[in-house]
Amino acid sequence: MMDARDAYVAEFERSAKGLPGPSETRRAAIARFKQLGFPTGTEEAWRFTDTTPIAETSFKTATGTANPNQFAGLARGPLRACQITFVDGRFAPAFSSLDLPKGVTVTSLRECRESPSLADGTAFAALNSALWSDGAFVRIARGVAAPDPIHLLFLSSFHGEPYVTHPRILVIAEEDSQAT
Repeated sequence: MMDARDAYVAEFERSAKGLPGPSETRRAAIARFKQLGFPTGTEEAWRFTDTTPIAETSFKTATGTANPNQFAGLARGPLRACQITFVDGRFAPAFSSLDLPKGVTVTSLRECRESPSLADGTAFAALNSALWSDGAFVRIARGVAAPDPIHLLFLSSFHGEPYVTHPRILVIAEEDSQAT
């Protein structure tokens, strides 16, 4: 029987060349995930959480949304003034409204030059570090106070079978900056 982590390692090997960011960081992350495997109840931080249903489900990587317009109503919420929206793990500019003050940058992580580093050493963080393909990049410049909340909206559509996305969020708040 195949170990649950083998499917994710295989997915990484299949898709690694098409993923943004430094490949050495991703390789270190998938190696860390392979070493750790999914958390079990024997670890203090996970003693009340059963991750077995996640480990035993064969998730497919989301490849696109059949009808992204199904989310048009959801993307028109009260925080729309400064909202970056992702549908099935991909930046959705049609549902984003980035009316930003000077000194505030919000964009797709795939489109920016910054790359997130390997997150903490937990299994889920390592898996995300290895397989992210998009996400939100937020930078608040030194001394800037963003007047409105910055809304990161992640929507998932129904594909009929279990699927997974691995979005990342990278926030850089420079000295004396403020944001909600």
